[in-house]
Amino acid sequence: METRTLSVQLTKQEIIERSTQQAELVKKLEDKEAEKSEVTTRLTSSIKELKRELQLVAQEVRAGQRWAEVEVARQKDIKRGVEETIRTDTGEIIETRALTPAEMQLDLIGGASASGKSVVISADKIAKVVAGGGKKDKN
Repeated sequence: METRTLSVQLTKQEIIERSTQQAELVKKLEDKEAEKSEVTTRLTSSIKELKRELQLVAQEVRAGQRWAEVEVARQKDIKRGVEETIRTDTGEIIETRALTPAEMQLDLIGGASASGKSVVISADKIAKVVAGGGKKDKN
């Protein structure tokens, strides 16, 4: 006996069953599309981050250096009237700036000395220096 695929009229019960099946399939499709969207968003973000990281590393390789936090120390040189910023890892002076008159005054009247230690000078001694009487006689 031979068979063929031909149109067959659905019964009312089959129509109800097919309608239920259709609704379930629509829901599954919507769920999969939402999942695809979430995955695409997540992967797109991950890809962008990897590209940024790759670009940074490539720049470092081309330049032969990278940017990093490095400890620095500040050192005042009263004699020269400057403050130097020094890398503690290499000892390299990375910045030199002139001390302000106010900073120089602080050092003279009780701030940090050239050695970096605190110096206390009494008001009497300051008055003598200002009046010119703070010099010792050589006799």
